[in-house]
Amino acid sequence: MKNFNRSVFLVTAGLGQVLSCYSQQGEMKNSQHPNIILIVADDMGWKDLECYGNSICETPNINKLANESVMFTNAYAAAPVSSPTRASIMTGKFPARLHMTTWSEDARDLQQGIIRKNQKLIPAVSIPDLPLEEFTIAEALKKQGYNAALVGKWHLGESMFYPENQGFDINIGGGSWGCPSTYFYPYKGPFGKKELRYIPHLEESGSGDGHYFKDRKGEYLTDRLTDEAIKIMKDGVEASAPFFLDLSYYAVHKPIEAPDSIVKYYKNKISGSGNPCNPVYAAMVHNVDQNVGRILSAIQELGISDCIVLKFVYSFCL
Repeated sequence: MKNFNRSVFLVTAGLGQVLSCYSQQGEMKNSQHPNIILIVADDMGWKDLECYGNSICETPNINKLANESVMFTNAYAAAPVSSPTRASIMTGKFPARLHMTTWSEDARDLQQGIIRKNQKLIPAVSIPDLPLEEFTIAEALKKQGYNAALVGKWHLGESMFYPENQGFDINIGGGSWGCPSTYFYPYKGPFGKKELRYIPHLEESGSGDGHYFKDRKGEYLTDRLTDEAIKIMKDGVEASAPFFLDLSYYAVHKPIEAPDSIVKYYKNKISGSGNPCNPVYAAMVHNVDQNVGRILSAIQELGISDCIVLKFVYSFCL
């Protein structure tokens, strides 16, 4: 275990270790208030990272993080699908105790009597929205004077159950859907036969220069979310209060899309190797690693490496 005093952790499970520092009244066990960054990669297999043995996907930044951190080799997600696992991370409770055992859209269909094709078992009753009365990690930290921000995927209910009503001061990109229609700007379009999907709060705001609709052609969602996260980190350093940043990437969930330059690199690498790895998927993993590297660089540039608790969480389905 190297450089443990930096309080950097690589984990493959939820936030139980952080939640254990708080009671339901939000009391901390110690007087320190470190900034907390939770990075979540969605739908990534445990062996998709180089540090866990993958021979195709190159993840040097996560490798470095793992080498300087606590790296778990025997840990489990609370559920095999997204919404209940995320609810567990937010509350520290088992999905069954929350009555959330399937992903949000599926639970909403079940309420209407719609059951998936080829469903072999009678599904359990499941609610689609994280109840507002549940005590979230954001609410616990708010009691300790933290500013809380969610950047990226939420997938825990419709608009009245969005992060803003669950303890977060800022929500950029968090909505009711589990995946985007596309990873490329403007991040909206048809999904399935009828539905139009979009990623909320990523409209160009103008930033004071009068340009409300800049040309973002080719902009990639994972890159954009990192841009927004770094802005929040910079604002957090300037503020007097500590910050909690939940950076929850939609990647590497479907649709399987990645920047052309990285896809080309992996097509060449995989060609003739006999490895059946999908080059586009490998490129998505690679891009997540690049953006983790950007977060690590920002931590160093902002001079907050000694007052950060950083967690990298992955391995959800759907």
